[in-house]
Amino acid sequence: MSNYVQRFLLEDLDIRGAIVHLDSVWQEMLFGRSYPQPVTQLLGEMSAITLLLGENLKQTGRLIIQLTGSDPISLLLMDCTESLHLRGMAKCEQTIKVTISSRFTWPWPLNPYTRYAINAGIISKHRTT
Repeated sequence: MSNYVQRFLLEDLDIRGAIVHLDSVWQEMLFGRSYPQPVTQLLGEMSAITLLLGENLKQTGRLIIQLTGSDPISLLLMDCTESLHLRGMAKCEQTIKVTISSRFTWPWPLNPYTRYAINAGIISKHRTT
């Protein structure tokens, strides 16, 4: 089985959605890396979002999503091809404290004096004749 996105529509209820399935690439992404639980959760959520966006690529290429910030998580990176091959990684501190109030919004309290950047880009492969 491979990565896939299955979209659905419940017309009578006016509801749309998607089911995202990650195959063994998810376990391979985590193998040998001892990410703290909040980082593992973020990587899983980013993997699902990247597959949802990557499924909409109209041409041969890849979607790269990079989140950068400061400690405790300084980098989250996801890479997805048009055939939904996925890879990713994180750069973080080994211990991350999670507060109850931030559990529902973000796995760490955001520092108002820190800059966070979200970069997303599509790299297309163009053939030249």
